[in-house]
Amino acid sequence: RREFLKNIATPDKIDVQNAWTFLEQARFNTQLLLEEKDKLNILSLPIKNNTLKKDVEELQAMLIKYSDLSDKIIVGEIKKHDETAQKKWETQFGLIDTKTQNIQDELNHLLESQIKIFKIVQFILIGITLVLSFLSVFIFYRYEKQRTIFIRRLNEANSTIESRKNKTTKTEEALQETQRRLSTLIQNLPGMAYRCKLDSQYTMEYVSDMCFNLTGYKADELLQNKSKAYADIIVQEDLEKIRRQIQRALEERKPFQLVYRITTAT
Repeated sequence: RREFLKNIATPDKIDVQNAWTFLEQARFNTQLLLEEKDKLNILSLPIKNNTLKKDVEELQAMLIKYSDLSDKIIVGEIKKHDETAQKKWETQFGLIDTKTQNIQDELNHLLESQIKIFKIVQFILIGITLVLSFLSVFIFYRYEKQRTIFIRRLNEANSTIESRKNKTTKTEEALQETQRRLSTLIQNLPGMAYRCKLDSQYTMEYVSDMCFNLTGYKADELLQNKSKAYADIIVQEDLEKIRRQIQRALEERKPFQLVYRITTAT
């Protein structure tokens, strides 16, 4: 406006060019508001408010009308001392100034709303970040706890296995010692120790070496009826008698002693 006022009194080419540049920039900015193409804005302000759109469109029309009036005054189509034209020009500028202020207020309100939304989103993102951080720490803590428990249990299991292994070794050693003592005891008995099946042949499952001194047969000859069944060396007259004695003792679940004759190998 100052440029145009200077040009009305003393027209100058540079001043007129500056004035038209200001008007073109103003119209260009209003167009940007409508087209939403201001890529320099960090925070986008979508013009979705119908009232704001209407005000911007009215501002564009006012700028066009103001440009026409200014052009007519500068080129002399309207006399410089025409008070009516001057009044219209001043009135149009006042309308533009008022409308610009209204648009500025609406944009400030829109900007404040967008900033509030931005802050809310920012707080939500911070909250989500904190929750995710907490979950990460919690999961890591649970993982470490479970890993520690698993390692401890694994060590305990290894210790138990090692302890049982040692106990088993000791048990085996004790069993072997017991078997050695039993074998020594049996071998030193004055008679024959044996274990047999309760079948018709009295099949031998175990026979001590002293059987040779008593029967004339070696132990491996009598085992599993290999060379001789034990029932075959019992005198037949005594065989049936001892069968009855054994059967009766088993039925009564009592220990028994047998006296019978055998036929030796010699």
